[in-house]
Amino acid sequence: MAEKEIKAHKYILASRSNVFEAMLFGGLSETSDVIDVPDIEAEIFDAMLRFLYFEEAEIKGDSVIGILYAAEKYGITELLQKCKFFLETNITEDNICIILENALSFNMDGLFQKCQNVIYESLFVSRKVFESESFLDLSKHCLCELVKSDRLPLDEKAIFDSLLHWAKEQCIKAEKNPMDPSELRQMLGDLLCHVRFPLMSSALFNEDIVPMNILSDKEVNEISDHFIGQRVQNAIFKKKQRNMVMSIYRIQERESNRTPDWNSNGEMDAIDFEANKAFQLHGILLFGSSGSYTYVVEVRISSITDGNRCLLHIPPISVSGKNELFEIKFDKPCHIAPSQRYQISVKMKGQKKSFSAYFCDSYTQCDFTIKFFDSAYTGNGTCTSYGQIPGLVCFIPK
Repeated sequence: MAEKEIKAHKYILASRSNVFEAMLFGGLSETSDVIDVPDIEAEIFDAMLRFLYFEEAEIKGDSVIGILYAAEKYGITELLQKCKFFLETNITEDNICIILENALSFNMDGLFQKCQNVIYESLFVSRKVFESESFLDLSKHCLCELVKSDRLPLDEKAIFDSLLHWAKEQCIKAEKNPMDPSELRQMLGDLLCHVRFPLMSSALFNEDIVPMNILSDKEVNEISDHFIGQRVQNAIFKKKQRNMVMSIYRIQERESNRTPDWNSNGEMDAIDFEANKAFQLHGILLFGSSGSYTYVVEVRISSITDGNRCLLHIPPISVSGKNELFEIKFDKPCHIAPSQRYQISVKMKGQKKSFSAYFCDSYTQCDFTIKFFDSAYTGNGTCTSYGQIPGLVCFIPK
């Protein structure tokens, strides 16, 4: 850090900061007129001085953390609050890890909670954060606060993979072997206790997790007991479901007799819906044909309440598979507001198909209800009783 001498008036500094007052006029005050400040860059100190002299806070994204540190060090409460406000109003997916860590360091509980809410209330954001490079710089304490929550909308394998990546990075920084299971476990410590292994499938756990040798024999045995339904005393690992993305099915009952072949010649299938609570639409389910198939699919989500405004448009994409149902995932979720009418429209080109199900016109789980309505735009026969678009992929924030 390059040295720079900055001139200031002692009485101005002392009148605005109790720390400066003690340094300059207290019983243990500095004997020299030159004070060495090795831990703050000159530009940051300049910004702090401008605030002390003129009440001007020139806070930017690349300087806010430095100014926050300086304001905390010298007890300048007003500047500290301005930094906090700047961070609260500028949280993004790219900087949220940095803000989280500093909120924890500076005991800004409200700011930390706001960052948590941003992560927990969006599957898209939580995925991006846990896969980001800045996630690898978080402290173990910060990670613990994130992963122990019931509100984290990620599956346990994704959480485990991100924590394992973090542990490998910490091993590299500490010049330890990132491939050594004992070193990885030492880095992870009690963080692993917040991964809900009992929620994984037994096949996934036994084939992917156990061979890594990161869990102890006692921990493996406990989780295995969960899988076979044996009661576990003083369990280490929770098995309560987190706030997860779920598929909502319109299918009411299966029929032994399939409907006649359903055309997939590019005509529009559409259904309208509304919900009583806000949620995020992450994708839709569609019927494929029996056997292997390839379809060209185009999807549009529109707000009928807002004059048919398009919320999402997926241009024609090719989809291949062999399952009766397949999912079209959205790159970013559609935010659905309560008590407003929306429309899902789909155009498919490919093999003809037949259906063996009748649909219900509403779905209810706990206090969440979504209702479906016939759409005036459907041209291929889909309605509330039968047709295409048998399900939605949703995330309902708690």
